[in-house]
Amino acid sequence: TQDRGRVPLGGRSAAHIVVFSGGKLEIRKGQDVVIEAFKKLLVVCPDALLIASWCNDSPSISSISMSPYVSSAPAKGDAESIGNWLEVQGIPRKNIVVPGILNSAQMASLLKQADLAVFPNRCEGGTNLVAMEAIACGIPTVLSANSGHLDLMRLGCPGVVAMPSNHPLKIPLSDNENFRVWGESDPDYLFGIFVEFLEGRIQLKPFRGLGDYASLETLSWRCSFETLFSALES
Repeated sequence: TQDRGRVPLGGRSAAHIVVFSGGKLEIRKGQDVVIEAFKKLLVVCPDALLIASWCNDSPSISSISMSPYVSSAPAKGDAESIGNWLEVQGIPRKNIVVPGILNSAQMASLLKQADLAVFPNRCEGGTNLVAMEAIACGIPTVLSANSGHLDLMRLGCPGVVAMPSNHPLKIPLSDNENFRVWGESDPDYLFGIFVEFLEGRIQLKPFRGLGDYASLETLSWRCSFETLFSALES
């Protein structure tokens, strides 16, 4: 993959593939799908590294226990608790980096260590700010094709890989009316993306010059806030 000035992450930057997953840990964000797919990846790529940027102090973290792919939920939303929980789920500590809560500048530096960013989210009410940061950093980014992610895909930015998200939900949600726009991503499909990426078989849309860089600039915090303020003032 293209070298973007990677610096060592605890001496483990030589992993064959570094996968970034971000967003607060909860059932809506689909990190359980990442965990299941990543465990399959470790069978064929034992040196793979997962950057699990999931720390948060929201009570919604307990919702991840609703997943059929994981057991229980972390005791708390800090890095140590999430790291311990990932070990219980079957991912060795040597294959995990769990950063703490980061600001936007720190997030950009972290993202640039990754080969691939993955977001198999079941639903996004907006457009997923962390995914926007990954795309803006030029990281190949896998997006589940549902809800707010569709708006990101319509921008036509390079490096976006669409992931089908039309499977029946595998989580116990009783109010189907409220969850009708949610989608379910298949861990096996995500594992297939990992393998295709390792083998160089994913044909990412190349940069076409200044036009593509301009489209990435629209994802910046400055442009996003200008758009928001313009909408509020109109």
